[in-house]
Amino acid sequence: MNNTTENTALDTVIWDFNGTLLDDLELTIQTINQVLAENGVPPVDTHRHKSTFRFPVIDYYRDIGLRTSDEAFSTVSERYHELYMSRVSECSLYDGIPEVLAALEHRGTRQFVLSALNQTMLTSCIASLDLSDRFEAVYGLSDIMGRSKVVRGSELVRDFGIDPRRVLYIGDTNHDVEVASELGFTAVAVSWGHQHARNFDSRVKAVANHPSEILSCLS
Repeated sequence: MNNTTENTALDTVIWDFNGTLLDDLELTIQTINQVLAENGVPPVDTHRHKSTFRFPVIDYYRDIGLRTSDEAFSTVSERYHELYMSRVSECSLYDGIPEVLAALEHRGTRQFVLSALNQTMLTSCIASLDLSDRFEAVYGLSDIMGRSKVVRGSELVRDFGIDPRRVLYIGDTNHDVEVASELGFTAVAVSWGHQHARNFDSRVKAVANHPSEILSCLS
């Protein structure tokens, strides 16, 4: 793990979901390529996806060739999520994640999920993975447009009396680093998700290359 700072007194972990906990990279690429094909746009490979994926998702869609007017973006977002949710049950947690979740629970670490996935979809995914009891709460967005998680993150902090200085926020994109910076969390990025590690924002405090490395961030 590449670590740029020491973390102390961190007793709360907030996880991103897609690409951080859930191994959905292959499904995401297959799904977006089906949407691209339906719109007459060439497919993306893993390298291009991880080089261009970002939030808000509308910018990613624009970069890979989809139309992003209000109506067009709404249509492709609905189609993408229809296809994705029809197959998300094929996905599992990344290797090593179940052990980390269990270890954190054993330590008494508070755990939450903050995701750009729609709240209803997120709750369904968490339940299908039998993870509901692992987290105090899971917070998703109210729509499927993949916008910023900052507002929902601030609501999570408020609703559960969380001290931001004691939070380790773990995600796989620069938006996760931005959320952490905005809300006063310590950010750890993971290299196994939807973004190339070399593209992470300089504000990230550490880059984990395997889930087991996350535990050392709290020691």
